[in-house]
Amino acid sequence: MATNESKLKQALDNEQSYLIASLEATGNQVNMIAIARLKYKPWSVLFAQPLAVALAPVEKQIYDTMLLFAIIASVVTFIACVIGQLLTKPIIYLTNIVFQFTAGNLDIRAKISSKDEIGQLAKSFNNMALQLQTSFETLEQRVQERTAELVIAKEKAENVNQKLEQLVNLDGLTQVANRRCFDERLQAEWKRLAREQQPLSLILFDVDKFKLYNDYYGHLKGDDCLIKIAQTMQQILHHRPADLVARYGGEEFLVLLPNTDLVEAIKVAQSIQQAIQNQAIPHAQSDIKNIVTLSLGITSVIPTCDIKPDTLIASADKALYNAKQKGRDRYCTH
Repeated sequence: MATNESKLKQALDNEQSYLIASLEATGNQVNMIAIARLKYKPWSVLFAQPLAVALAPVEKQIYDTMLLFAIIASVVTFIACVIGQLLTKPIIYLTNIVFQFTAGNLDIRAKISSKDEIGQLAKSFNNMALQLQTSFETLEQRVQERTAELVIAKEKAENVNQKLEQLVNLDGLTQVANRRCFDERLQAEWKRLAREQQPLSLILFDVDKFKLYNDYYGHLKGDDCLIKIAQTMQQILHHRPADLVARYGGEEFLVLLPNTDLVEAIKVAQSIQQAIQNQAIPHAQSDIKNIVTLSLGITSVIPTCDIKPDTLIASADKALYNAKQKGRDRYCTH
């Protein structure tokens, strides 16, 4: 075998186990030459085989190995995807359930009955959701109960305030407006009618010879007489809701008539006087008539900012004084 002798000799000297070289005997084809040394002889045996033939098993093994790796990789990827789906799907479902619960759907529950960690998590969520729903319903019921209590308390407070307002503004005996209420209404109506330039009238009257009535019949009967007079005035003016009947003090009463001129005020005064006469309340000590009579002073003005409201009372008082001076049981204007 006389080819590449130098390489072969070098391989033998270096005790190599193989050599890749071309041989003339194989038409200078590249071969893999295996070198085997005899144990008891200084000889070596050479086995030459074409390189492609020699490496064919190795190449096949490499191909098989790569194919197996590809199959294993595909199987592992598939298993990973399946496991991912099995794990992430219930987590996504549970996350959606929690989101709906926090959005206000307190009746929603997680329908996962597995024994794994996801199942335990779902069970814990359902227990927590039930507790929160129960607490919320209890709280809502308490809020409703408390709200109802507050409404009742508010109504009671309003009733009390209304009664207090009545006590403050009503005369305790006759149950018509008192002097305080009259003063407030007079101020308010004076300002309003000054803006609107409309008339405001006032009737001031008292019971004729009332001291003699009290002395003769007693104070209880005197109180009954004042109550009957106040009730009669209320009945006469019930169709005029803007008017105000007030007890001015003792046996004196006031009738405030907004948006009413002197002519209409006189008509109201005549109605009051006639109504009291129709009551025919006995008055044995009167030197005017044997029944209770009234003396009335009437005044009317269009309010202005330059005039104080008290001038209206003073004017009515002068008219009342004139009525008394002229013999009582009559009205006068000023």
